[in-house]
Amino acid sequence: MAAGDHTVTVTDGLGCASTFDFLIDESVSTFDQSWINDIKLFPNPASDEITIGLSENVKFFNSIDFYNMNGQLIKSIQLSSSDQNVSVSVYDWTSGMYMARVNAQASSHTVRFMVK
Repeated sequence: MAAGDHTVTVTDGLGCASTFDFLIDESVSTFDQSWINDIKLFPNPASDEITIGLSENVKFFNSIDFYNMNGQLIKSIQLSSSDQNVSVSVYDWTSGMYMARVNAQASSHTVRFMVK
């Protein structure tokens, strides 16, 4: 995302909306963008469990954070160098959209998914 002021409005299926303003003052990343294609999340939508596949690049990632669309942290998982596939139970999560943020040392990549 480019440096500057940004506004995000999130609207749920009932029409309820929340608006968030934020500033990005500098965009610096050592994250190799080709790794993004190696991050797979399935099934999407999910009802019982999701799996995040990180392939051999898992050694560069340190955690996965799960957020609801209000930006609330739902779950956080610390990764080890052997965690090429991470499974997470979503059975008791409320139906809706969520975000999984895969964190590397100096950057991150976010994948959206639905729980039904």
